[in-house]
Amino acid sequence: MAVATLAFELAGAFLLAAGMLWKYGNLKKSTPGVVLAVFIAWYFSLCIVTVLPNDVSATFYRQCLSDKSVANSFPYDPSSLCIKPVSYVDGTVIPRLYRVVYWTTQLFTWLLIPFLSAYVQAGEFSVLAKAKTALIDNAIYYGIYVLIIIVLLIYALAAGLFQDQGASALKQMAIQAANTWGLFLLVLLLGYGLVELPRSYWHRSSIQHQLEWEYFSLAKVTEDKHEATEELNLILIEVKKASKGVPFGHVLRKHVNTILKKCPAAFQEEVAREEAQNGPNEDLMPSERSLIRLHKKLNTALQRENRTQTQFKLFLQRALYSEDVIKNRLSADRTWKCNYSTDDNTWLPASFKWWWRCIFRSHVMKALSILFALFSAMVIWSECTFSLQNPTLSIFAILVRHWASVKNYFNLELFCFITIAYLCLCAYWTLFQIKLFNIYYIAPNHHTDDYSLLFIGMFLCRLTPPLCLNFLCLIHMDSGVTDGAELVDVAYTDLSGHLSLISDRFFIYFPILIVLLCTGTYFKLGTRCLSSIGFAQFLQSDELTTDLMEEGKAFVNREKRRIERETKKDERNYNERGTTSSSAHNESFSSANWDRVNEERVSLLKDNDSGDDQWDSGAKGSSSSSRPNRSLFDDV
Repeated sequence: MAVATLAFELAGAFLLAAGMLWKYGNLKKSTPGVVLAVFIAWYFSLCIVTVLPNDVSATFYRQCLSDKSVANSFPYDPSSLCIKPVSYVDGTVIPRLYRVVYWTTQLFTWLLIPFLSAYVQAGEFSVLAKAKTALIDNAIYYGIYVLIIIVLLIYALAAGLFQDQGASALKQMAIQAANTWGLFLLVLLLGYGLVELPRSYWHRSSIQHQLEWEYFSLAKVTEDKHEATEELNLILIEVKKASKGVPFGHVLRKHVNTILKKCPAAFQEEVAREEAQNGPNEDLMPSERSLIRLHKKLNTALQRENRTQTQFKLFLQRALYSEDVIKNRLSADRTWKCNYSTDDNTWLPASFKWWWRCIFRSHVMKALSILFALFSAMVIWSECTFSLQNPTLSIFAILVRHWASVKNYFNLELFCFITIAYLCLCAYWTLFQIKLFNIYYIAPNHHTDDYSLLFIGMFLCRLTPPLCLNFLCLIHMDSGVTDGAELVDVAYTDLSGHLSLISDRFFIYFPILIVLLCTGTYFKLGTRCLSSIGFAQFLQSDELTTDLMEEGKAFVNREKRRIERETKKDERNYNERGTTSSSAHNESFSSANWDRVNEERVSLLKDNDSGDDQWDSGAKGSSSSSRPNRSLFDDV
């Protein structure tokens, strides 16, 4: 049963990572090595999260064994006095799993993923050339690591750490340095997600607010779409010049052909037609380095143009759907009718869709928002009080200790999983919301580029270890926080260390930063600052937001008029086809009658020329044999 539970948890993490990669990545066009690296980074990061509740319950069981063996002087087996969790596995399985997963993610986040990020952005035309460029681009990146290692070595030698602990001291210092970096990132992401995630679900419950946001987003993505199209057109002009400057048979022609294959088909035909008419112009001969830069710019421009086009259609369909929801709410028969939006769920009953989309969905979103808000309040309170041991004020620590005391390991593991899952949801949701100009952008519907996928994988690997340590602090399972020398350590802290090793003042700064960031997010201070310096942000009291909403509404109205014209055109074509088929039927009927009359006339003429015997024989024969074959004059 324990092995099955562990396998189920690992399989769940596998399916979740695969589903996320399928939703955001384009598996058909992405580099296979990049897809594999991203999947491993995402999957291993989620593995730690799913296995950690088992580690917590196993730790309480080992703590019970330790307490019973010390308290009882009788020759009893301590395991007979403690209830073993159903999910308990052999004591070496989880630590070994942690070591494999942890060091693999660290290798990926600090070495492999930065190399692959530079590789996918390189514009070279061969694998070896791209790898060489990636190594050169990461020389400064890796040089910083070497410098940090040298500083740590000097510090360890000066402090005499190698004399006491040996090389393990350097390893612990490296782990704590990575944890410190991840904790600062965790503070930023949690400070935003703990407030904004419940608020986003509350806004989703209001279809009017959702429609206004879609108008605003549609106007913003339209601007991005125009900029992407203009940028692509300028790059295509450069491609055309490069193609004219490199004649067929030249050594650089294969590079030009590689670039042309990625251009739109109409553009390729235009270039081929112009080159056939005018021939090459050697004055425009580019260098290999310029072709590499052009190739890199073209890849970025094509990805951006494709993404903005898809986002424009997506926001447009969402806006049409929201307008249909508002109109259907006024429906008296309570059945869903699509006015302008497309309905993919045609197999659902119309009445069920009306009740869900017009009534129930709003209440479900409000309930989720309230639930998330309560959980966020519990997290913020526990973050501020987890350093206090007597009395215990952390809500999560109180509940976990209660279920551990009554040996209810199922509720304990379930509560731990829900807690750490919510922390991951807030942090990862914030990470997926970040849009760094045109360099890093997470877009659903298979429109996230390789660089952005690698970016997410790198930060998940860096964020997960400190997030797990923070969770252990919330439930008072980190002996460095609880100051309990007699407590049995969780297997995860044996590998990643304790938060107390980072700084003695960490327990003061961390809660203060969380509260400050949550307060700033609640009052939208960051959004207001960005809006004040010219970045369009969704603030309903802002004039720029109102203008963009009106612009987005104009796009939606234009799309509705286009749909109406196409609908009328289809109806007109249908009516014309019906009229044409009716007239064709009448014409065919008249033609048949006219042919029959002509055949009878010809038959009479032939009969008049024949004798009486022929008439008699013709009259006795079949009608088909008496009629001549159709000739050219029948149509005349």
